[in-house]
Amino acid sequence: MAAGIAMRVFGPSHTILSAGAETGDGGPIAQNAVRAAAGLGVDISKHSTRDMTGLILAEFDVIVVFRPSSAEYVPLPSGVPVEYLDVDDPYGSPLASYKTAARKIERGVRRVYISDALRRVSLKLVKSSHQAGIFNRAAKECEMEMAAFVVEALQQPVPPKATLGKLVEAVTVASRDKAALTSLATALNAANKVWQKIKHRNDPNSKDIRVGLEALKRVFQVLEQLA
Repeated sequence: MAAGIAMRVFGPSHTILSAGAETGDGGPIAQNAVRAAAGLGVDISKHSTRDMTGLILAEFDVIVVFRPSSAEYVPLPSGVPVEYLDVDDPYGSPLASYKTAARKIERGVRRVYISDALRRVSLKLVKSSHQAGIFNRAAKECEMEMAAFVVEALQQPVPPKATLGKLVEAVTVASRDKAALTSLATALNAANKVWQKIKHRNDPNSKDIRVGLEALKRVFQVLEQLA
């Protein structure tokens, strides 16, 4: 599920590879995983298992490790950024467990995309002409995640194409009754202010984009603390 979701979030400009520490090559994927991913608009029906044996991890730009899993104990190259997703393996569980895992993976992958975008922009690995596009993609993923959060956690309806500003309002109102949401409302408001500033400029500077990505990253950090 993670590879299929990552392919959608990161887009065609990235190569995504999924492998397991104790997984044979060419095995079938669980049908509940296919169904759960399809519920998020992701088709993984043609996916098959792959073992990590033979992979040269130092050649990757980013490594994502699931916890808990045996991959935690694989020696990782020191020069490659490592991200962690805390998602229990639903293998053998009912479809509902796969759907829960898929949503946690989607949220985690979106956070990884933002972290990687911030890394690439900060290290000047991305042309300045492409940075605004990367930020806008990150902001859109944040917008979609927040829409799902408002529906799932706050149990409030969200109109089609709800803007980040409207979602800020929904979380801010909810935070009046739930103190735990105050930090989320603050982080989300900060991210929205930067996005408004960036998307109304023809050529936003790298500093503003870094600040915006940092604000988006903070939103996901707070979200994962609330989960």
